[in-house]
Parts: sequence; C-alpha cells; structure tokens
Amino acid sequence: MMPPVSHTSVAAGQDTFLYALYATDRQALNRYVAERGGAQDAEHKEALKSEFNRIHHLADEPLRRLAHGALAASVGLRASHTTWTEWPSIEHTHGGMRRRARWEDYGRRHMEWAQLVAAKGEGPVYNPTSNATGYRNNASTLEMHALHLDADGVGDWLVIFAILMELGLAFLAHRSGGHTPALPKWRLVLPLTRPFRTDGETGVLAWRTAYTVARVAFGALAQLTGPGFDPATDGPHHPWFPASRRRPEDPLREAFQNHGATLDLHALLAHLPRPPAPQVRAQPHQTRRTSSPSLLQLAFEAAGMLGRHLGGGKFAVVCPWNYLHTAPLKPHEDPTSSTVIFPTNSEMATGHFYCSHSCGSRPLPEVLDALPAHAVEHARACHIIPQRADFLPDRTPSPARLPRLFSFDDQLPR
Repeated sequence: MMPPVSHTSVAAGQDTFLYALYATDRQALNRYVAERGGAQDAEHKEALKSEFNRIHHLADEPLRRLAHGALAASVGLRASHTTWTEWPSIEHTHGGMRRRARWEDYGRRHMEWAQLVAAKGEGPVYNPTSNATGYRNNASTLEMHALHLDADGVGDWLVIFAILMELGLAFLAHRSGGHTPALPKWRLVLPLTRPFRTDGETGVLAWRTAYTVARVAFGALAQLTGPGFDPATDGPHHPWFPASRRRPEDPLREAFQNHGATLDLHALLAHLPRPPAPQVRAQPHQTRRTSSPSLLQLAFEAAGMLGRHLGGGKFAVVCPWNYLHTAPLKPHEDPTSSTVIFPTNSEMATGHFYCSHSCGSRPLPEVLDALPAHAVEHARACHIIPQRADFLPDRTPSPARLPRLFSFDDQLPR
C-alpha cells in the first residue's frame, strides 16, 4: 500500500510523467543511439541498446505515486465478458474471426494456445478488437476491448501482479514464445470497462495517446527499465502472438489469469497528463503521384515531408534524422535531392530510402519508426499491395480436447 499523495508530489509526478512520455517514446532509442554515434555500426548500436534498456527512466517515486493514485481511481465494473478477433497467422490479414466469450473463457483460450508449438513469427495471431470486415488494419478496427502491454527483456511480472491484485483488478498474463530466464519476455492484458472507439483517424490517434499514457503508468508501477513496455505496439490493429512454445522440447509457457474488476481507461486518462496531440504538417509542394505510390511515398506525404518529384518515381524528402545533419534543413526549407526515396520493383511496393548525409541507406522499419505514427498508419491504410488468394481462409483452427494447465479460480502466487 502506497502512502497518501500530497499536492507537491502530484505536481512533481506530473512533471516526471511528461518527461517519461518523451524519454520512453518510439524514438527514444534511436535518439540515444544517434547522439552517441552508433547509428552506422551494428555492434555499437546493439551495445547502446543494451545500455539504454538498463536506464531507469520510470523509477521516479513521484511518478509511481501518481500512477498508483490514477490506477486506484480507475477500477471499473467486474470483468464478465470480452471480445477479440483471431487470424490463423500473421500473413492472414483477411478473414479474421470475431469472438465474444466470458472472461474465464478468454483465459482458457490462452491456455489452449499455450499447448501449441510455433516457430518465431508463426502460429495464430489475435487482437482485442471489434472488426468491421475481418481485415487486420486500422481502417477496419472499430473498438478496443482490452489493453495489451508487452515487456521485452525488462522487469519481473510479480511486481505488477501484486499491485493489480491489491486493487482487485482482473488481468491475464503470459510468457512470450522467446522467453528465457535470462531474458524475461511477457505480456499483460487488462479488460476494459467500456470499449474504446478507434474508428477513423481521430479514433486511431486517440487510442495511440491513451496507449502511450497507460504504457508509461503501468511501466512505472512494474518498475521496468529502458522504454518500459514496448512503445511500438500502440496501433489498434497490432497483431498479438499467444503463448506458444518455439520448439516441442521447450517448457510450456506460463499463463495466469486473475478475476476481478475491469480497467476504466477513460478514468485513468483523466488522472494523468497527456502528450501533445500530433499535428499533420501542411505539405510543402503539390507533388505528382505515381500510378501506384509506394508505402514510403504515402507516409512521407502524410507527414508533410515529401518534396518535389525528381523523375522516375524518385522524390526528395525531409530526412527523419535531419536534426543530426551538419547543416540541417530549417523548418520551412524545401527538401533537396540529398535525401530521397526510390520506387521499388518488389511485390510489396514499399519503396527505398537513401540520405547522402551520414544517415545513408536505412531499412524500411527504421524509416517508418522515425516518421510520425499517424502518418505511417494513414499510409498503411491507403497503400495498395497485391492480394494473394491463398491468404484468405475464414477461420482459425482450434485445438481440441487439450488438457487444462491451471485452475483459473486459483489465486496467483504472491
């Protein structure tokens, strides 16, 4: 039980909370690496990543007190039912099956998944959503029914278990497929008191803001280091892999469920500071579109960072790492041909990025991570890629007559 919170500690907590939002956001690791000159050297970058993951950005006591008070004020109705959508694999973006069941049955579903053996990136995926079409993208996602948080190599889950049980909150937790004792990987799922609407661009941005705030609050309470819970899982359409083993000889992944109250996410947001709402920059040029714009072209355009067409499907762009250049572009200065995106001949039509400054050629995930999240989501929604007929099944195979691992009515070990 944490002691009462004073007005002074609330103000201090709000300041540190806003700092924590910035210090653990999507770009925090990239900034840390770039500022220490490790962007171009893979070995140096990996060492800096390990160093970053040991920093206690979320360890401030006023921050934890603020988060605890907000969570205590956000205990909702008792968890009874929940909704989710399943797909047979990460490659099946269509044909998602919507399911609604009792909270205890959601735990049993995770128990069934824990019997499976699937290599990294394989096996069924799901997310806690109501989906209009069964197509796994933000445009089809209508509502979120649970908050999922991902701890990748940071923290002991018993710390957050104790707090959630103290407050009487329902939760589900399981180890990830790649978990080892030396590198703990785990997920935390909290059912929501009421669905969180995510339809339209406004809804997606609202969810991203809510997710960011909740991620920092729970990361502080769990005493996680580095970025805390993964900041890159904030998309409503984000696919989640259940707790399956990578190999038959691996031990079964632990899965726990606690019965109790739902999380009133709207109440949590009302008690915590929020980051500034993202703004879409006005586009500096009226550009000529190619017949099939690449994913990068759409993303840079949505971010207001796409410049003039240079011919052959190549565009000048504002470099996402412009602030690291020796002579960075000024805010209203047009991008030049020193930083460009190229079209691609691949079936996925993602495009290719190159900067003639020290940034060089960056892989697609790194470039997308460096762009505003709302611009990337808009690009993904508008991007056209060939559809493969063999990726359109309509249901997820369900393991039958699998032994139960746990009695979900049992209390978790403290």
